[in-house]
Amino acid sequence: MTLNEVFDKYLIYYEFLLRPSTLKSDIATYNKHIKQGLGLNCINEIVFLDIQSFCNNLIISGYKIKTVKNILTKLKVVFKFAIKLELITKNPCDFVELPKFDNKIYFNHSVKTQKNIIKAIVNNTAPTSDIFYFLLHGRRKNEVLSLKWSDINFKNKTYSIPFQINKAKRTMIYLMSDGLYHRLYKRYVSLVKSGSYSLDNYVFVIQLLITNMLICVNLGIDC
Repeated sequence: MTLNEVFDKYLIYYEFLLRPSTLKSDIATYNKHIKQGLGLNCINEIVFLDIQSFCNNLIISGYKIKTVKNILTKLKVVFKFAIKLELITKNPCDFVELPKFDNKIYFNHSVKTQKNIIKAIVNNTAPTSDIFYFLLHGRRKNEVLSLKWSDINFKNKTYSIPFQINKAKRTMIYLMSDGLYHRLYKRYVSLVKSGSYSLDNYVFVIQLLITNMLICVNLGIDC
């Protein structure tokens, strides 16, 4: 069985275990980097040197180490699935080594400047302001943009980060601050009045791609 065939079975298995957006991202990554190359090989003939060479070539092509690491992580999951299918006994991705990199974002501003930035976010009334306000609560960008109304509980003043979109791989429940509660409730009331509210809808549907790029630019990170 080729790696591509294993990946097809992987998609069937995880179809209802992963969020559609996550599944779509996995497919896009696989098709772009793996399908027409490594994916054509038989799964039991791929050794760690093949994976190492694959990663090295991505780095040579100009991809950042963090991006290569993310691709390797997705590939590792597919090989783990192959072990479940008893097609292989070891995961060749376990032995791959990547150069070390610093993934920290350094915020070298004075306390006064930091307070002014936070104040500006809190007082912001632009269409994307609720997203930035949510990020002040320690959530990751993808967690906020992937949030659906079904994850919001106004009665208990809580919100859930589903296991499919957080690094802990288990559903996490958090209390809303008063400010976050009022912002989300105002957004909810507006959608109900317009007839566009649905539990299956994303909380933030305002030009998600543009918003995503805007957040990256403001935080000084690559998207």
